[in-house]
Amino acid sequence: MLRKKYTMLGLVIFAVIILVLSGCGGGGGGSNGGGGGGGGLTNFDGFLGTWLSQGLTPQVKLIVSTKIGAVQKDEFLGGYYQYFTGNVQCDGLIGTVNITEDDSNLFGNYIVANSFSVEGVEGSYLVVSVSTEDKSIDFSGSLTAADTMVVGFSEDNLDDFGLDEDDLCTFKKQ
Repeated sequence: MLRKKYTMLGLVIFAVIILVLSGCGGGGGGSNGGGGGGGGLTNFDGFLGTWLSQGLTPQVKLIVSTKIGAVQKDEFLGGYYQYFTGNVQCDGLIGTVNITEDDSNLFGNYIVANSFSVEGVEGSYLVVSVSTEDKSIDFSGSLTAADTMVVGFSEDNLDDFGLDEDDLCTFKKQ
């Protein structure tokens, strides 16, 4: 359980670095998932849909289906977050893992969008964590366009996909 918490914290930090390096900035609704109330930090609609990894073997398919509950304020990190239902498919590693409304916490399988504002720079990112008895997949990504998400995988998954520590992957919306 503690390892999963550290993995989550690492993914959050990694996602912030991705956003800074990719130049995802604030301002109302844009490709960063911004818009709506809360200074553009509470609209995560850009993450909804079906996403396919590009150039990964095995391929990962992420379906972000529906929002679970309302957007919540993150008192610890600032910003906001929202959980989603959906599933992750990766036939070579985990098969298909479904995320339901009962999975809206960080202690099981989850899809959660987060937003932040640091020194006037706003951004949002998606964190996905799913596991079976044998294997898990953990990654986070940020939108660089309406149909493109740049993703980094946790250290535990690098060998599974033949990735190096600094490798980023692209997911395309279908």
